[in-house]
Amino acid sequence: MAATALAVIVAACSSTESPDPTPSPVSEPPPTAETLVVGVHLPDEQALGSAFGLIPSDLPLYSLHPNGSLWDGVVGQFVYSGVYRLDATQSPVPDLAEAPCAVSSDLLVITCSLREASFHDGTPLTADDVAYTYQLLLSEACRLPICVSPDLERFAAATALDERTVEFRLAEPDPAFTTVVLPGIRIEPRARVERAFAQFVEAADGADPASLAALSSRVAPLSPNGLPECAPSEEALLAEAEVAIADMGIVVRSRDAYATGRGGASDECAYFEYLGRVLTDASDALNLTGIDATAASYAILEHPTPVGSGP
Repeated sequence: MAATALAVIVAACSSTESPDPTPSPVSEPPPTAETLVVGVHLPDEQALGSAFGLIPSDLPLYSLHPNGSLWDGVVGQFVYSGVYRLDATQSPVPDLAEAPCAVSSDLLVITCSLREASFHDGTPLTADDVAYTYQLLLSEACRLPICVSPDLERFAAATALDERTVEFRLAEPDPAFTTVVLPGIRIEPRARVERAFAQFVEAADGADPASLAALSSRVAPLSPNGLPECAPSEEALLAEAEVAIADMGIVVRSRDAYATGRGGASDECAYFEYLGRVLTDASDALNLTGIDATAASYAILEHPTPVGSGP
């Protein structure tokens, strides 16, 4: 009996460790969108200047395209990747390539094996995306600034050998291809470009290419040397051009974007040229087929959000 009582007393006096309370889950604030603002210096005398003989209206027209902008090359590196990139010493090093590309003994074939990478929309980046991007720039219908660059003069062909291997062929040896072109051409999804082109064709259904070309020549006539002439256009003519462009599903750029003169004066010539360029690109694209049609319309395709494979 005494032993039993002692056991009860010992049990009662023993300290029992209570379990630690389960911590309440910490509620994380919902993710919020952040904006990165990058300043790009534009010299006053070149703020709307031309490059490679292009007209000022090319600036707004190409602003969202990875290989089309005249001024945002630095900004584009935040979104897009190339087969190579330039390191801190401005030397070309592999970017999408998993190792330095192989160069044939005759210096005419460059073969690149690609590392695994994805675009921002989650789709895998393949050699087909790389080859297609280069093929667009090779098309004679391409209007982007880089297409008239002397750096592409010796570039002949781009082919996807398999999902992760792309082959470039040159017409003659060119060291600038690996030091300038491979780091300079930024890759975007082929499916995205083709989808945007299909949307343009569907929206432009019923548009007459000949009528678009004629309207372009009235809004932005060309001089004998092939450059646009700035001649005052009637408001009714400008409105006709704006309606024709909008009817093809293309968002017409605001006239306010061309208030670039002294004291905010409107640069009417640049706006006329802009309308003429859009009409010409649309007309040519509707007259062409295959990749040439896509290349001709590339600058006017709807790309609301840039999608690349960069950081």
